Amino acid sequence: MRRVGSSREHIVGAAASTALSDRRIALAGITAASRDYLFIRDQPTRGQIIACVSGRGRVLVGGEWVACTPGSFYLAPIGAPHGYGSASARWGICWVTYDGGIVRVAAPCLIRADSAPLLASITGLHDEARGASDPTILRQWTDLVHAQVVRVLALSPEASRLW
Repeated sequence: MRRVGSSREHIVGAAASTALSDRRIALAGITAASRDYLFIRDQPTRGQIIACVSGRGRVLVGGEWVACTPGSFYLAPIGAPHGYGSASARWGICWVTYDGGIVRVAAPCLIRADSAPLLASITGLHDEARGASDPTILRQWTDLVHAQVVRVLALSPEASRLW
């Protein structure tokens, strides 16, 4: 667990399993963010997907801060300035950060989807990494996390234009 201000984070990094590296996942985590939680990245070198699970956050979309509420996913591609932070006493999020360009949107955006499957997958991955850390089970949880991300990304504006 890591703390950012009075926030609590449960993070799994690529060092925990080669399966994460194989999927180009740098980090996956669950955050209970306090009011002082804020990240702004001017030139990010990683893509990120963030799911709002509870509370209320704010995310940078088109140069404006907009509300991020339960059922919202924030998609932030490599190289595009983005920001996110808590807008309530507690903001629950789960997230995945990729070294590769899987988050293929032109600019940060919000979409709607069910966050429960991604949250459950990251929880399972974290619990296995903290516990038995069986490589086979870690690979299965990693594949499940990645599959949930791919499912959500298929709902993005760019994905629907391609279809």
